[in-house]
Amino acid sequence: MCRSAGSTEPVDLLSPAVGAEPLPDSIAEALASIGPRGSFAVEQSCPADDLEIAVKGVGHLRFPISTAAGRALGTIARPSPFGRRDRTLYDPGVRDTWEIHGRNVKIDVRRWKRTLEPALARIRDELGLPAGGKLIAKLDKMLIYTPGQFFAAHQDSERADEMVASLVVQLPSRSSGGALIVHHGEQRRIFRTAARGEDELSLIAFAGASSRRCSGCSASGSALGRRSPMRSRSRAAASCRSWGRHSGCYGG
Repeated sequence: MCRSAGSTEPVDLLSPAVGAEPLPDSIAEALASIGPRGSFAVEQSCPADDLEIAVKGVGHLRFPISTAAGRALGTIARPSPFGRRDRTLYDPGVRDTWEIHGRNVKIDVRRWKRTLEPALARIRDELGLPAGGKLIAKLDKMLIYTPGQFFAAHQDSERADEMVASLVVQLPSRSSGGALIVHHGEQRRIFRTAARGEDELSLIAFAGASSRRCSGCSASGSALGRRSPMRSRSRAAASCRSWGRHSGCYGG
């Protein structure tokens, strides 16, 4: 809504006054061309030297995680559930993997921050989040995928009101394959979970509650292209001002 000049009666923008120019295609085109400031999913790599993990019942983990350590973790892990509306379900046809609750995983936080905080700052920038903000990672659980296990396509749920992204930290292991696939509308990014070295971590972050699929299949991916949103916003604003002048409307 806006008000016509010299009048207090509201005017519906979708039904301009008689004699006014119709809403030009340039506005719709400019609005459609506005893209996100960053990517919907990003990946950072960093050394594993500062990450010390101890798991209750297993002890300290050494990187790369060996087959024996993987088996030890499997003995204390539980099948992973998934949510559907207000229900918690277990179905290996949808989610076939194992998990260890975060309360049983201890991290030397002070040491880990030396590597994590700079990585989170880079992730913030690549996701297009405000430069003045600070991302804080909160451990939820440790997931264990054995050969052939997977998590079918799903939409991540927000676990807190202030949650802005999901973060997956791929630990160094001798895994030979696997992929994390993240969808956003018609776009898709594929992250190979075995693409890093034996002393290197992979941090994968995706904003909001994007659809994702975890599987045991190797895949290659390509980077997401970006558009310039500021130029598109300026063009949309100019079109709106031009149309507003011709239609006799004004706004703040």
